[in-house]
Amino acid sequence: KGSFRTWASDVPVGKTIYLTANDFKKPYEISVKGTPDSWIRYTAKPGTTFQGLKYQPMIKVKDAAYIIIEGLTLSGGNAKNVITIENSNAVRIRNCEIFNWGLVGKPRYDQFGRYFLKNMDRKQYGINWNGAIAIFPGSTETVVERCFIHSPRNRANSWFYSHPAGPQAIMLHKPDHSTVIRYNDFIGSDAHRFNDAVESVGNFHSDGGINRDADVYGNYMIYCNDDNIELDGGQQNVRCFWNHFEGALCGVSIQGCMVSPVYVFENIFAGMCEEFGIAGQTIKTSGGERTGENATAYIFNNTLVRDGSGMDMRDRLNSHLYNNIFTALDKRNRINISKRRPSTGSTYVANSVSSVKQIERDGIERHVTKYTNYEHGDYLPTNPKPAVAIPNFLPEGGIRGAFQQKNTIVLPYRPIPFVLDRTRIGEVTVKNGKSSPAEVKITATVGGKDFKSAYAIRKNPDFDWFDVTPAQGVMKSGDKIVFTVKFNPAKMNNSFNYRGAFLVRLADGFSRPVTVEAKTDYVQPFKLDKKGETAIYIDAFKPASVTMRKTGKAATLDTTSSKLALTGKNIVTSAQKVYEYKFSIAKKGRYYLMLHGTAADNKHPLMVSVDNSKFEKSKQQLWNDRMTWSMLTPGRDFGNMLRHYDFAPGTHTVKLYSNSKDLPVEFDGLVVTDSPGSFEPRP
Repeated sequence: KGSFRTWASDVPVGKTIYLTANDFKKPYEISVKGTPDSWIRYTAKPGTTFQGLKYQPMIKVKDAAYIIIEGLTLSGGNAKNVITIENSNAVRIRNCEIFNWGLVGKPRYDQFGRYFLKNMDRKQYGINWNGAIAIFPGSTETVVERCFIHSPRNRANSWFYSHPAGPQAIMLHKPDHSTVIRYNDFIGSDAHRFNDAVESVGNFHSDGGINRDADVYGNYMIYCNDDNIELDGGQQNVRCFWNHFEGALCGVSIQGCMVSPVYVFENIFAGMCEEFGIAGQTIKTSGGERTGENATAYIFNNTLVRDGSGMDMRDRLNSHLYNNIFTALDKRNRINISKRRPSTGSTYVANSVSSVKQIERDGIERHVTKYTNYEHGDYLPTNPKPAVAIPNFLPEGGIRGAFQQKNTIVLPYRPIPFVLDRTRIGEVTVKNGKSSPAEVKITATVGGKDFKSAYAIRKNPDFDWFDVTPAQGVMKSGDKIVFTVKFNPAKMNNSFNYRGAFLVRLADGFSRPVTVEAKTDYVQPFKLDKKGETAIYIDAFKPASVTMRKTGKAATLDTTSSKLALTGKNIVTSAQKVYEYKFSIAKKGRYYLMLHGTAADNKHPLMVSVDNSKFEKSKQQLWNDRMTWSMLTPGRDFGNMLRHYDFAPGTHTVKLYSNSKDLPVEFDGLVVTDSPGSFEPRP
């Protein structure tokens, strides 16, 4: 037995310093030390926005203690980091807005589609580790709370090309201990995707990532091309709970787990996928033999809805899964809890999964969980299954999934007295230039006693395809405020999916986020090359030959046409038929091969040979409801997909056939191009 004291949310401020534009002619350095009874607070007059510096942070905190940075609006400029913290104790960054920061480069397709500055070494990883807030070694008791970080200047590349690299809201450069990230909104967009919203350095180091004794809770992280958050590294006594994760390849990465234990509990994972629709592990456990010895992870009462493949069990990671709901709604119906490798130290108790491919065993059972209203963001099960009690964690009487106590029925958890009657708008469609519905109403109910606060609607500039009114006002206990979300179809004409979000944000930085999605009738043009680019289009219905793999005899085409991209007329690949196409190159150069098609399972491989090389598997990223362009990548695998060819002038060939009898790829054309970026899908 013993006693302890928790940190106070409100601390005594002994001195307040008001910053002005004159303070940011060079990096503003903070190296003073307050005391536990007299913190030093840095802020600015409301409504002030400070502009960033060239290649330098705006604020450097070093060798400081008991510091508060509060209420700043920072447009970061082309600096890698906007705020850096190093060798400092008890620094709190709260209620700040940071945007428009980071280095801007151009994609290099000879470097796996990542973004590079003009003079960057080709051997580098590209532009990466551009964190709005960077926490470096020597830092203890750092708190980042109630911040809105959005709209980096650059973007991360998609897994469509290779492992992403790009901007982050927070960079964790091995802080010493006791870091807290809570109640924040880290919101990317399809035009400016994060790599990770929170990224770690030293994924397989015992002091890597967020290191030890850390809390991550009450956050909203959305629109990343890799992970929502990397906890990778030490993960000794690290807790991640009551968060809302969405719109990323993976939700929480716990790979490495070098010291452990790590706790991931009562989180909602909704609609996991990166910008081109690729979804991976929802809770990522990769790492293999590099994982820490006897690493332990406690995964309790999480809810996964829609896309995502749940979690893979690993032989060096003792994972204890209790009371989770893993509901994958994609057509691939992937295994939700995969035991690809022996995991003898792991336990499974009362987990609900939906996949028909799932192998049932003790502690894992198929259960089609029904939610109150998915399109409204109400993920409370209407047919709940009882949870198993967990000593010192979950008492008797709970249910499976993330929602246990009354104060966590809405995730991300925020200790504020108003709620919205929906936190997702997912039913909007645009057809023939008209939105249905044209607008959506959301009601805020304000509770509490004698509560009063100004509020404002906040959203990324990229989300100009909808507006929310009233845009600002004052709310108080007893109010019911009706917000109208109105859609602008005129700005929804260059993509099939529109994905966004907005905040009802209070003056102190607390907010309620709303995810907004819409589907349109957009059809991507077949010919997409731009002036100055090379694109050799190939009519799929005019192959040089179609032969049978086993007999070598000529085969009859499925259909014939001389028109490229003829709607409704596609060649259906066969496991028996080999299609050969010839094309002529006029100028020596580096080229890429792309296929225009669709696949029943969203992602399915073809076998491809170029210039009579050995047939190799090419994993196509195709959609099952529309024709899109996809790279032909024979011999490449996930994370290193981009494949180029250095063609000499003359005639060249490409051959392909299906790798499946049951799930063929349909296609109608190919292109040989020196600019694959022009042919990115618009999912």
